Amino acid sequence: MISALIIDDEKRALNVLKMLIEQHLPEIKTVSTALGSAKGLEQIYARKPDLVFLDVEMPGMTGFEMLEALKDIRVNVIFTTAYDHYAIRAIRFSAIDYLLKPIDVQELKAAVHKFMQQPVSGDDLTPLMSNLMTNLISIQTHKPRLAISTTGGLSFFDIDEIVRCEADNNYTIFYLQEGARFLSSKTLKEYDELLSEYQFLRVHQSHLINPQYIKQYTQKGMIEMKDGSRVAVSRRKHHWVLEKLKSIY
Repeated sequence: MISALIIDDEKRALNVLKMLIEQHLPEIKTVSTALGSAKGLEQIYARKPDLVFLDVEMPGMTGFEMLEALKDIRVNVIFTTAYDHYAIRAIRFSAIDYLLKPIDVQELKAAVHKFMQQPVSGDDLTPLMSNLMTNLISIQTHKPRLAISTTGGLSFFDIDEIVRCEADNNYTIFYLQEGARFLSSKTLKEYDELLSEYQFLRVHQSHLINPQYIKQYTQKGMIEMKDGSRVAVSRRKHHWVLEKLKSIY
């Protein structure tokens, strides 16, 4: 059974989330609350919860600053926030879950069940949080580093290393510049939403490509990549892909 701690600077937000957890998630045996970041730090050290629901925006110390202040303990975190801003992009690139307020019950259940299926071990939490902090600093001016959860643990790489992504049912296969391959438990749709602003192109229902690795676009609607792979372009996206490539090059 899971122990959880909710940290927020608004008492109503604490009570609402606690009620939702108690009503809909019997897997969580104990639910504690802490009002504000200072109390939150105390409770993390005192209770050592399995899972922390952590508000991003708090006076005195943000949720991110709280994590940096934890010197000798690492916790699994689901962020909560009322704001859909740049920090959310950094969180998503860092393979960490978040919930937008007002919290939807189904999204809450999905996030907790995902944690139960793939909890991050102590050894992986340190680089995971380090990657998050790096992305928070760089995401407004530079391309972030992507973290993906694989069967072998967590993998981190720059998005410029990605040649292409391919759908495999509800999973995504990443093909990288040096020939490495990784299987992620997230869908291609999720990565399309993340990477489209960095000019990645969803050329087919099953394919997302990095245009900097395109070698040739043939008249038969095939894209040849610099790694030797060939990707089919959906017929209905043929003209859209051409226009996108013209705007890039």
